[in-house]
Amino acid sequence: MKSDLAECCKKMLDVTDWREKTNLLNQFSNFAKILGKEHFTEMFLEILKDNLSDRIYQIRKNTVNVLCKCTEEFGIEWFFKSIIVYLYAFKSDQNYLHRQTPLFMLKQISGLLIQ
Repeated sequence: MKSDLAECCKKMLDVTDWREKTNLLNQFSNFAKILGKEHFTEMFLEILKDNLSDRIYQIRKNTVNVLCKCTEEFGIEWFFKSIIVYLYAFKSDQNYLHRQTPLFMLKQISGLLIQ
């Protein structure tokens, strides 16, 4: 049943309207609380990583917000283990807007790094 949820979310994120996509992405932080670290990471982390390089700024920004909320939920160790390597790969992206995404993420998450 859980994998059905992930598949359903993937299909829904393929919609063209960015507002619908944003609303669905907002629910991922709730999924994180319900499913727990292991299941959430297994089912939804790749979906979120894919949205970090979306062509629409609001989608990238919202994905950063969701990942920061997940980091609050799962701990900074989860961020370093699951996300930081992926962010590092953005340094060679040809699109400068995509190269800015990790900077937004680190700026937003910096409060958790200090704690």
